[in-house]
Amino acid sequence: MSDFERLLDKAHRLGLKVMIDQVLSNTSIAHDWFRESRENKTNPNRTGMSGQMQKKMDRPPNNWLSIFGGVAWRWEPRRGQYYLHNFLSAQPDLNFHNAEVRAASVENVRFWLDKGVDAFRLDAINFCFHDQRLRDNPAKPKAMRVGRGFICG
Repeated sequence: MSDFERLLDKAHRLGLKVMIDQVLSNTSIAHDWFRESRENKTNPNRTGMSGQMQKKMDRPPNNWLSIFGGVAWRWEPRRGQYYLHNFLSAQPDLNFHNAEVRAASVENVRFWLDKGVDAFRLDAINFCFHDQRLRDNPAKPKAMRVGRGFICG
């Protein structure tokens, strides 16, 4: 942090603005919220992670796909439930439908603004919220399906 503060101070003395990247939609499996949440269904942090609800235990809650390919759900055996990951399985989604998650995100942004950061690049900001009912995505229309190596239609 001291390196960052020196960089920020130097940039501002030179008349430069500092923008940092923020990914608010997900966290890491190494983050305390996820590590605590994955332990069991009654953990107080259980609402911090997306995907606690599911239709059946034997399969993911819906047909959502990860941006990087494959199913967007990962089974967590300690918790006995799936969790949502729109990107890598090591990047579980946060549950922005939860007021505590939203407040913590605002607190995080405020921390950086108080440090003197001038702007943010909000990466994956459109992934903060998801369908709370976890409904399947509709199938692509036939005209949009890939066939013979090209898009048909």
